[in-house]
Amino acid sequence: MRKLLWMLALMPALLFSAEAKLEALLDRAKTEGKMAMIFIETQDCPWCQRMKDRTFTNPRVAAKLEADVVVEYFDKDRETLPRIYGARTVPTIHLLSSEGQMLMSIPGFMPPGPFLDRIEAAEAEMDL
Repeated sequence: MRKLLWMLALMPALLFSAEAKLEALLDRAKTEGKMAMIFIETQDCPWCQRMKDRTFTNPRVAAKLEADVVVEYFDKDRETLPRIYGARTVPTIHLLSSEGQMLMSIPGFMPPGPFLDRIEAAEAEMDL
């Protein structure tokens, strides 16, 4: 009985591992014909929260993300991404093709206007 309870407790961690989340993100991006975005944060990062509160909620940014980007959030302290997608600072945003190719990496906070410019530059890179 104890083993069963222990396995049930571990099941969510196994089902929602960083690798599984990354794979699901790329599958969804491929299916929807969109770019993928990895947002790497930590629970106690004020700049991560500002990015979510100020940049991602900006109407133009929100519309662009909804239309053209599949987004997934990763907690740097709790999830381990493959080394290629790692981050030294938080927040870090990686923009990827649906194949997982790194198009652009954005370290740190970015206001809405420059963030939109980066999204568009990554889209142009994807279309090459």
